[in-house]
Amino acid sequence: MSEARTWSRLAATAMLLMLMPAIAHGQPHSLDKSASEALLKQCREALEKEDYPPALEACTKAEKIYPETTKPVLLLVYLARACKGSGKIIRAIDAYSRAANRQVPSDAHQRVRDAHAEAVKELESIRDQVAKLSVVVKPHVSNVTVRLDEAEAFADVLFDADPGKHVITVKAEGYKDAQTNVDLQPGKSKVVDVLLEKEDPCKLKPDLPACVAARCKANPDLPMCQADPCKENPQDPKCKPPPPPSPPPPTTTSSQRTLGWLGVGLGGASLIAGGIFGGIALGNKSTAESLCTLGPDPNDPTKKLCTFSQDDAKSGKVAQYNSANTTYKTMGTISGITLGVGGALVITGVIFIATAPSGSETSSKPPAKVRWAPVVTAHSLGISGTF
Repeated sequence: MSEARTWSRLAATAMLLMLMPAIAHGQPHSLDKSASEALLKQCREALEKEDYPPALEACTKAEKIYPETTKPVLLLVYLARACKGSGKIIRAIDAYSRAANRQVPSDAHQRVRDAHAEAVKELESIRDQVAKLSVVVKPHVSNVTVRLDEAEAFADVLFDADPGKHVITVKAEGYKDAQTNVDLQPGKSKVVDVLLEKEDPCKLKPDLPACVAARCKANPDLPMCQADPCKENPQDPKCKPPPPPSPPPPTTTSSQRTLGWLGVGLGGASLIAGGIFGGIALGNKSTAESLCTLGPDPNDPTKKLCTFSQDDAKSGKVAQYNSANTTYKTMGTISGITLGVGGALVITGVIFIATAPSGSETSSKPPAKVRWAPVVTAHSLGISGTF
């Protein structure tokens, strides 16, 4: 039993929570209700003084507080009377209709029942005050917009409107905006013709050729209206385009200077290599001379020859001498050739660098032709050429 009772309470609580938003939506909050009652009092007092604009403002604010289904009948009646006094007959009929269609309980307050009866009676008397208006747009165009004061209206249709003075505004694409005033009488119908004028095409597209010609005709001193002399006489020297600018001179040095520095580098390396080979040759010469005994050359007394004894042949000094002497001659030959080539390259490189043109000369003069060839004789090695 205790569990069943607990579940019943939970279900009742859940149902109450579900119904609370609906209850809250149907009735205004206590603070809103007090504010609406104060606004309703302001509206009633203004109506008693026949001060309709503030009465309409107060009733409009109070109407926004209540949901539609719970708006008091007194509020709707006051609102309708304020609209009627302000000349807003269409809105007054709407408020009267809502009040007259509201179901009033038999046990309702007498003031509420009286307001309901007055709404039904006043609704019938105000219906005849509605004016009728038809706006005929000429020429007939599509996508036309018609406004009566600030409210959207219709074209070529008879519609209800408040009596009094109004401003009709008509807009259509490609036409100038048109406005006209109208004074509507209560219970009367009126047809108003609105004539549209074509919009100036030059105002919409000022760059059209015809529009440009018209502006130039009216004001020929405009810059855009001045004749182009080059268009009329394209052969005029003044109309020829300026020649293209000459290219800047090259900033790189000539190839001759590059070859000169390359020759100096390679020649220097050859001289170093020649010196190394020469050192090796001299070292082997000294070794060979230390292995033998120098004696006079029978063929040439001015020269000396290495002589060996039988013991030197047996000890291997002769073989060592021959090896050192052969290395001395080979390295000496290589050293001489390398030194000669290195010297020739260095000299050629220096000549190339010295005779190379500057940057400005390179751009204006053709490069100098350089011819060179190696010179080899039985006793020397060199290079010859023309620059």
